[in-house]
Amino acid sequence: MGPPGITGTEDLSAKHMFDRIGAEVQKEAHKDALARSYNDLQGFISRASYKGINTNAKNACELDHNYESSVTTGHSDPCENRWDIRFSDIYEGQCTNKKIKGNDNDEVGACAPYRRLHVCDRNLEEIKPVDITNANFLVDVLLAAKHEGQSIKTEYNEKNGDYKSGLCTVLARSFADIGDIIRGKDLYLGNKKQNQTDREKERLQQNLKEIFKKIHEKLEQPAKERYEGDEANNFFKLREDWWNANRQQIWKAITCNVPEDAKYLEKKDGRAYGCTHTSCHCAVGDVLTNFDYVPQYLRWFDEWTEEFCRLRRKKIEILEKICRGKNDSGQPKYCSRNGCDCEQTINKIGRIRLGNGCTNCLFACNRYIDWINNKKKEFLKQKKKYDKVINRTYSQETGLSNNIINKYDNKFYKELRNQYGSLQNFLQLLNKEKECLEKPHVEGNIKHINFSNANDTFYRSKYCESCPECGVVFKNGQFIEREEDGRCIKEERDRTKEPKITFIDFLLNEEEGNDIVKKLKPFCGHTVSKKYEEIEKWKCSHYEDTDNDCEMQKNGKDNKKHYKIMPFVVFVEFWVTHMLKDSIDWRKYINRCINNTTSNKCKKGCKNNCECFKKWIKKKQVEWNDIKAHYKYETGFNGWDRYGTLELFLEEDFFEDIKKAYGNEEAVDRIKKLKKDHASNKEEDPSTAKYAIDLLLEHELDEADLCLDTHLEDEDCSDDDDDHQEQPIVKSNPCGGQNGRKYPVLANKAAQLMHHKAKTQLTSRAGGRSALKGDASKGTYKKNRKPQELSNICNITLQHSNDDRSHGEPCKGKDGGQDGVRMKIGKDWENVKENVKTSYKEVYLPPRREHMCTSNLENLDFDSVIKNDKASHSLLGDVLLSAKMDAQKIKDLYQQQNGKSELTDPNYQETVCRAIRYSFADLGDIIKGTDLWEANPGEKNTQRRLETVFGKIKRHLMGKDKDKYKDDDYKHTKLRSDWWEANRHQVWRAMKCAIENDKDMKCNGIPIEDYIPQRLRWMTEWAEWFCKMQSQEYENLVTNCAGCMNKNKNGGKGCTQGDNDCTTCDKQCKEYGEKIKKWKDQWTKMDEIYQFLYLQARTVRDRTAFDNPNDQQVVEFFKELQKEIKNSDSKRPKRSAPGVTALTPNTDVYSTAAGYIHQELPNVGCNTQTEFCKNGACMPPRRQSLCIHDLKELTKNSSKEQLREAFIKCAAIETHFLWIYYKNKNSSIVDTQLQNGNIPDEFKRIMYYTFGDYRDICLGTDISSDSNIKGISQK
Repeated sequence: MGPPGITGTEDLSAKHMFDRIGAEVQKEAHKDALARSYNDLQGFISRASYKGINTNAKNACELDHNYESSVTTGHSDPCENRWDIRFSDIYEGQCTNKKIKGNDNDEVGACAPYRRLHVCDRNLEEIKPVDITNANFLVDVLLAAKHEGQSIKTEYNEKNGDYKSGLCTVLARSFADIGDIIRGKDLYLGNKKQNQTDREKERLQQNLKEIFKKIHEKLEQPAKERYEGDEANNFFKLREDWWNANRQQIWKAITCNVPEDAKYLEKKDGRAYGCTHTSCHCAVGDVLTNFDYVPQYLRWFDEWTEEFCRLRRKKIEILEKICRGKNDSGQPKYCSRNGCDCEQTINKIGRIRLGNGCTNCLFACNRYIDWINNKKKEFLKQKKKYDKVINRTYSQETGLSNNIINKYDNKFYKELRNQYGSLQNFLQLLNKEKECLEKPHVEGNIKHINFSNANDTFYRSKYCESCPECGVVFKNGQFIEREEDGRCIKEERDRTKEPKITFIDFLLNEEEGNDIVKKLKPFCGHTVSKKYEEIEKWKCSHYEDTDNDCEMQKNGKDNKKHYKIMPFVVFVEFWVTHMLKDSIDWRKYINRCINNTTSNKCKKGCKNNCECFKKWIKKKQVEWNDIKAHYKYETGFNGWDRYGTLELFLEEDFFEDIKKAYGNEEAVDRIKKLKKDHASNKEEDPSTAKYAIDLLLEHELDEADLCLDTHLEDEDCSDDDDDHQEQPIVKSNPCGGQNGRKYPVLANKAAQLMHHKAKTQLTSRAGGRSALKGDASKGTYKKNRKPQELSNICNITLQHSNDDRSHGEPCKGKDGGQDGVRMKIGKDWENVKENVKTSYKEVYLPPRREHMCTSNLENLDFDSVIKNDKASHSLLGDVLLSAKMDAQKIKDLYQQQNGKSELTDPNYQETVCRAIRYSFADLGDIIKGTDLWEANPGEKNTQRRLETVFGKIKRHLMGKDKDKYKDDDYKHTKLRSDWWEANRHQVWRAMKCAIENDKDMKCNGIPIEDYIPQRLRWMTEWAEWFCKMQSQEYENLVTNCAGCMNKNKNGGKGCTQGDNDCTTCDKQCKEYGEKIKKWKDQWTKMDEIYQFLYLQARTVRDRTAFDNPNDQQVVEFFKELQKEIKNSDSKRPKRSAPGVTALTPNTDVYSTAAGYIHQELPNVGCNTQTEFCKNGACMPPRRQSLCIHDLKELTKNSSKEQLREAFIKCAAIETHFLWIYYKNKNSSIVDTQLQNGNIPDEFKRIMYYTFGDYRDICLGTDISSDSNIKGISQK
């Protein structure tokens, strides 16, 4: 309620107040705009034209960005690279100072909601202002609004009522944000991309400034004169009035196809607030909302409040289940935030008991407390900003008020201050939000949220408190605090034996509110001479079996919540719990430094973080060794061996609790896998035995070393992404068959899983990275027996080589006399099989690979390499030399052969970086023995020499451990795979030497491409270079046909046969068609192989490939990819939108080569980037007449048996006719083969394709437009 006598009405919430005051501001803005523009700024869709042709769209809902858009860069989709996840329980908004305009420090500022981070405005970033018109610009703004509305509506419907705000309200928020973007008032600055000095939304604002400059130039007098001088202020006055003139059309665009019952604000009696409306439209045609005349910061604050209340309620419900709830026996439990069982724990006497499923509560509370503390900081930050803006003195004479960009915000603040005055009155309005009025569904009394009492609202919750001093008892269906009785009195022990004592210095990380890097910063930064105060000294004393306690002697910060005494077995559990908690917390920092799942982004702070991680690991190893040393005093195992008891405790009882609490199976399964690979020796001394914890810490240490090897120094990154939320890339795909649907890019994720397996195998087979890690400076080389120290890997020279040619070097003999064809656009690709250079089918060799600088490996003097025990180091020298020189050659040739004097264009830079990554991966295949070009004479020579070298390396390893690689094949495949994994980071560093002096071209991050099968890499690379060729040839076609085409204009008669212009054009058309056909034929063959291998991954359970076992790596990769597709689908809520169901998986886009290309390859030049998938995936003739008669006869009431019989009949008939066609096409000999029980391989492949087609029909994943098949799927 506003102050009596001022508002005259009750504001049911902050949103109601926003809309009410916003209406007053909107009226004034509308009046001012009419006085300045006389509606001269209103745009009309009908006046928009593209290439001289007016649009046929009658309204915003009919607009299609593929046709009606001024964007000519191929990025006309407003939602391109924007997440289609618009509401999330995981990802949150952004309060970072550098990303929000006006956030000057950590104490005062605004927070952008998660919804705002992904507003669909990509097309506005891509418009070229030079030829823009008012009408055309309006169309692109309408497109942005339309797609934003569709994105919001689709995701909102999936939430099934999880959000209390009506759909119209949510759309109003995005509508207002679009209004702020257009008017130059948007506070969100976005990220700063690599090699850019400004942020992405700053670039958008600069583009809008140029657009409105062009609109101003085209205005007629007197309207143009009214905005003179506005340029100095970024045309803010013009932009304000343009929005006023067109906001009604933009509201219609954002509300396209909204349901009739969609809700906006409501009155107390449930009726509509404001105008009567349906489908978010007022009956009289007015815009339903006035949010666009509410300051953005206030709208965001209210939205933040609503989201906080929603998430807090859900999280408290989870806490109640985990920290109270039932134990595994179905009995009630009462757990503390420290993971203690409060029925058994007596804090008053230091008696601590874990177990009873309470470890889960420790982890759940740690996450919740970190979250709620961070939310409190965000709240206080926004609260202080409110104080700042509401108490600011407003004066009509100040420049602040006279500036149009502030004028209407200031009017709103003035009214708000007059009507609500103090901050507390505004907070009371926030308390009224529906989300904040709804209590969590838990037992006991949970108060309503009250933002006036921050300490109560942001308290850790009663579920995350310590146990009462004397514990609890369960009486009459509830837990109550135990009264002080004999159990609360410490028992004095009469000891006669001398104890066996072990002192353990325990680095305990219990500080709340910060992540692990910030918590451990003092530890990692302190010197040896200065004792770190967070290290606690524990004294473990073993008197006898029942008297074996650990007591803390010193607590650096006197943390009263931490318990002083506990039995040794409880201390072990306590230590392991916290060690694993820290280990999992470290993963988000370490993974982003050593893995590339979604991008090659620069990783800031990796060197320092990995140094701290390594220091932490070594400290934990010391602590664990001390624990094991004391464990040997344990007795009373009743026949159980000491080792097995502890191992059972670690592997079974403990890790299952961690898995339930974190929901992170990989973190725990990784430890179990390591333990299985290292069989226990039960006779070993427990104090020196290898337990799962030892293996985990060794593995972590290996990861830390890899990180430090990768990041020799901290990279100067362009952005400060301090939330570490690695968001998946999603893309529209023309092969998906679902308009508007975005699919996650998953090939890199599958490659990451393959890489993870490789790292695990390296640890299990070699014992760790250090066993195979080479050092080129320690190698021996025939050209220089004492090579210089390689402190910098870029200093590697021909001295570090065992090339048996006197004047040999890696690039010698490569690309000779062919004018740099390996990087030349338009160079034909060679079918390797036709030239008997591979045993694989339909492999097309990239010119880049054909002329790779590997001559030194091809001519490797293996006698020189293997003459001592330094073969691994010596081999690395030649591998690094090849890598460095090949990358340099790629860069030089791309510039020379394509007329690029320098590589300043980001597209050129990325082309070179991509080629270097491909060569890195190909070099990996050469080393691992998995290269597809294996039948080439030169490559055969390379493999023969490498096999000899790795044979020597294997003998050296077996001299230390005879079991290492004893089961490897004669090619040493396993050893070579592990050697590559151990040294790949050095190889990449050598390749980056070629660009170390190019400040704008970074090629950041160790690529993951070497774990994508070579066949798929080459297919993707083929598509890239086809696009470059097609784009170039199309330009030639347009140029040569321009004369002929122009004769058709202005009533001309056009070209006639024999006309010079016609002859030139006709010739160019034929040349263009011939070139395209050659590439098309190659594509058809690659696509067939792709689909066949993809079907094998779907249907074949064993490891046998049907045609060639060497393609098994592709099948295994596809299996991982299909798992990721399934995982991705399972995380998506069920859609309620027509035609999209829970049975509509992402398999659509990856089941064909065309879909794979469009999902994984960025836009590299193909016309509209739909070259591989026009009108969906190319449908083979076999598929165009599929037998479906019996399936069509089914009804919705048909039984499972009838469905099964219909599929069998259709499949049988289809196979019958396919065989007749195949037999007629081939000789009658195939009939004889069949009678002898042999199905021809080619026909077998056809059967599998057909099997896959029926499977797609069954699962609803068929992407054809056939109405009969759609009807079957709906049944």
